[in-house]
Amino acid sequence: MASVVRTEDRFADLLYSPLKAVARRWLQAQYARSYVDVNRPRSMDGGVIRYKALNGERLQGTLDAAQFEYRMKCAYDPYHAALDLNSRLGVVEFGRFIHLNLHSFPTIDWHCHLPSMPFEIEVGDLGGESSPRNVGKLIVRSLINEGFSVGYNETFHGAEIVRRVTKICGENADVIQIEVRRDLYLKDDVELDIGRMQKNGGSIVRGLMRALVMIDGRLL
Repeated sequence: MASVVRTEDRFADLLYSPLKAVARRWLQAQYARSYVDVNRPRSMDGGVIRYKALNGERLQGTLDAAQFEYRMKCAYDPYHAALDLNSRLGVVEFGRFIHLNLHSFPTIDWHCHLPSMPFEIEVGDLGGESSPRNVGKLIVRSLINEGFSVGYNETFHGAEIVRRVTKICGENADVIQIEVRRDLYLKDDVELDIGRMQKNGGSIVRGLMRALVMIDGRLL
């Protein structure tokens, strides 16, 4: 059980929930990333289906083509259809806006077998390509001012969702991926720690909001 949920953005919806009050639109995946990862390309070999846990444990058997398409039609395609629609409507309604793509990442550096990932928060904008107004850099500075160690386009540069929204909106949107290390709000990357989430979650949201106010942006 623990190895499965550690592949997911565990309770990230609760961590970021205060942002709903200021977001013009809010899109939330309805399936766990261990079932379908909507932040990966729609390809049988593109990582959209996770077959192994972070520790290398096998999660599920290999899907055949029919099983793969079933999951895509249930979970992947509806999410991306809504994402595309929201992106186009954002340009029509607001002209320019900010899209935050919100995630969490494992505390342990499973790739290098280190005790923890080097940053508490990571901000990715495809190396600046998805943020024409440098919103990504503003967010980094604001979160550092809140006391966090923050990486910028280090491990997480932005994946399928960032690329997709940027392709649709171009210069009309600043598309930023935010990744929060799970020990800021979880115990052992599994159980919700209310005290940590209240303390760190409040600072994270405050840092994000300060950066957004600086550019008078609309959040999508």
